[in-house]
Amino acid sequence: MPSRITFERCQRIGGLIYGKQNDITYSTDELVVKMLRYATVVLKGLRKNDDRVLVYYTLLTFSWAMAVANRLHISVSDELWRRFPLMCPYCCGIPCECTRKRKAKRSSTILARSQQLKKRPRSVASFVRMLRKIYPSNELPGSVVHLVEEAGEVQEAFMTFRARRDNKHLNITVEELIDVIAHVCAISSIKGFDLAESFSLLYKDGCPACHKHVCKCGLTEANSRKSV
Repeated sequence: MPSRITFERCQRIGGLIYGKQNDITYSTDELVVKMLRYATVVLKGLRKNDDRVLVYYTLLTFSWAMAVANRLHISVSDELWRRFPLMCPYCCGIPCECTRKRKAKRSSTILARSQQLKKRPRSVASFVRMLRKIYPSNELPGSVVHLVEEAGEVQEAFMTFRARRDNKHLNITVEELIDVIAHVCAISSIKGFDLAESFSLLYKDGCPACHKHVCKCGLTEANSRKSV
């Protein structure tokens, strides 16, 4: 049975364990680079046909995405619903029909759908199911490649925001981050693991490296492992 764990809970778990150490140790740029780094290891897991590496580093990519979201003070569930309100944000279809059509003017349609709060998913698992309905044709290789691409686009957008200090590129950064999380959801759906439950189990005893409920080492489990 799918878990009822929410994105809010995932953000709280990450914040309680790593919030203090992340604030001391990493700039926002460095958090984004960490997310991108672990996304590339997901790609390596795909290339080597190593499901253990692929799943584990998908969870770590998700963890760093939660850290970036916390640093930017955004609600992942709010932003995910704003970007994917039960439809593709580009063609406005469910399922997505982007290969057949593109709607140039879609903001009013998205706004109308996003206001249908009764249809809004609550748990991570229900968001995963919603995204699967929107993109039923997603396959693992494409989802992994897009994960890495979107993580790189988060870095690019945030660097531009740091240079220009404008809301436009901050909003683009948030959109690209949400796309990263959407592709993490896609990978979990395709591979058949419960994203939120797996994340919760990974951190049930606190930091997997120092085993403290408030991290004292400033490291994730991956930092203490040899490179795959």
